[in-house]
Amino acid sequence: MDRSTDYEVLLAAVDWLEAGSSVYLATVAETWGSAPRRPGSMMVIHPDGLFTGSVSGGCVEDELITQVLKGDFEQGLPRIIKYGVTSDLVQRVGLPCGGRLTLLLERIDSVAELRKLLQAVESGQLVSRHICLTTGETSLHPCSNITASQRNKFHFDGKNLINVFGPRWRMLLIGAGELSQRVAQLALTLDYAVTFC
Repeated sequence: MDRSTDYEVLLAAVDWLEAGSSVYLATVAETWGSAPRRPGSMMVIHPDGLFTGSVSGGCVEDELITQVLKGDFEQGLPRIIKYGVTSDLVQRVGLPCGGRLTLLLERIDSVAELRKLLQAVESGQLVSRHICLTTGETSLHPCSNITASQRNKFHFDGKNLINVFGPRWRMLLIGAGELSQRVAQLALTLDYAVTFC
């Protein structure tokens, strides 16, 4: 079954953590101007340089992987990294889109919370993950009573980041033919909960 990019990132992170490795999770916190990935988009990086997901479209990923391989993010609280803000960064990283990008990078050593989040997504639940940059504390919260307009809410205020996971919209497909199957595959990658009738 096809799944969203968020699901693939969480699955890779859980697999690597269960194999005994730490992982680095990068989340797009803010964008300005032209940006190929929306706020909330994620990328997980294994300490040996393997990765799943995307935060830019190719121009920032190599820089992040290089920093992980050098050990730049070994210790400490989640940190903010900005790209495209200075002329040096634009030249070194090469943001061809001309925009600016703010990332939140976390080192994760424990699998428990991400496993719980992945299980919630697999069961079709809508869950928000909260990250406090001041303390490094993370928590999960069910989103069972929110309206459709709140389902796509991503929040970043410089101190806290809230990202929503799981099926944000529901799609009912009438008929189970070839066309419906292709539409369902596409819908699943976009975080729809799909029902065939």
